Amino acid sequence: MPPSRYWVEIHHGGSCVGAGFFIMQRYVLTARECLRGVEADDTVQLHCADGLVVEGRIHGPQPQVDLALIELTKPRDAPVDLPTADVAVLEDYWLNPYRPGGGASFLTGYVDRADVLYPGRDGAPLKALQLRCDHGGGPYAGYAGSPVERVVGDRALIGVFLGQGARPPEVDGATDVLFAATMKAVAEHFDCFDVGHLMKVLTSEDGLDADSADTPSPVPERAPWQDQLDEATARAQWLEERVERGLLQAEPVKIMMLQLAKQVAGSGGASREVR
Repeated sequence: MPPSRYWVEIHHGGSCVGAGFFIMQRYVLTARECLRGVEADDTVQLHCADGLVVEGRIHGPQPQVDLALIELTKPRDAPVDLPTADVAVLEDYWLNPYRPGGGASFLTGYVDRADVLYPGRDGAPLKALQLRCDHGGGPYAGYAGSPVERVVGDRALIGVFLGQGARPPEVDGATDVLFAATMKAVAEHFDCFDVGHLMKVLTSEDGLDADSADTPSPVPERAPWQDQLDEATARAQWLEERVERGLLQAEPVKIMMLQLAKQVAGSGGASREVR
């Protein structure tokens, strides 16, 4: 997974208000606190890691948790290399590839607990990772909304940074305990991961709506249904991988698999099996 190429700095009213990162080609995930003061119709400027600047708006409806999604108002000129998401376990070593202002430290540490409930500041509690930070006790407010990656073994995106733990009475200064929402919690709370929306996304070439995606010309030597079968097979594998990693629920994915199979059958490819 290429490091540091999918995060963004979020700007509003001429100031940086926080960080976020692409989870699909058209959606940026962030912490809700980064968008305080941003109205539903406002646009924000997303300063991407590769230097591009794009506009977005708050995607609605927003769940009542400490997370938020920003939807791009139009596609980027170049696709983003999206990270692989996974479920973290105890003692995973992590890295935050985003640095506020470009000059702060890259945060690192280990997963102290993988199954805590983060007490919501802007809504209900969230399933979260409790992280220990190698850099001591903060403050780390500028990192809100940025990605947390596992960096030892199978590198993957494991969470979105929410904030710093409260200082216990016996501790002088800020604590080194941080919290990040799990990617499974993200999948559970946003409508863009439901069956209907995922089917709409998966039937495009680059994660955008079908009517805004560039569709390649079919290869003349092959029947159209063969191309559609290949695409459906790849999408089915994409879904299966996320079920295996615990990021998507099995039952909705079964529905999506059936819909993919029906699409292929309707195109003339019913004689071939969708894996």
